Amino acid sequence: MVALPPSYSEIDADKLLRLVSDWRVSQKLYPIVKNQRLCDSATVRAVEIQQDCEVGENLAEQFKSEHDIFIAWLNSPSHLEVMASRSYHFGCVAQVEGYVVLHLSNVRLK
Repeated sequence: MVALPPSYSEIDADKLLRLVSDWRVSQKLYPIVKNQRLCDSATVRAVEIQQDCEVGENLAEQFKSEHDIFIAWLNSPSHLEVMASRSYHFGCVAQVEGYVVLHLSNVRLK
């Protein structure tokens, strides 16, 4: 019996990031500097995908209040679609300085 190849290969994440960064430099863009917090969020997202997790995301920046953000999301068809989805049962809002992220999910992440 012939063994089938795996459906994916382990990659060297640092090598892939270097390839992206080098390409950006060739396009006269800033190189990418590895950032651990972004590595952490990318890992969380990879776990979400592996768990067949649906995640909705709304972003906001530079709003003065929670109400202003909420109204802006209500008035945006794509943001409203995320908030109105019957698939989602779990969620969280995070803020870093002026940036706000709403994540909603159908799976309780561990």
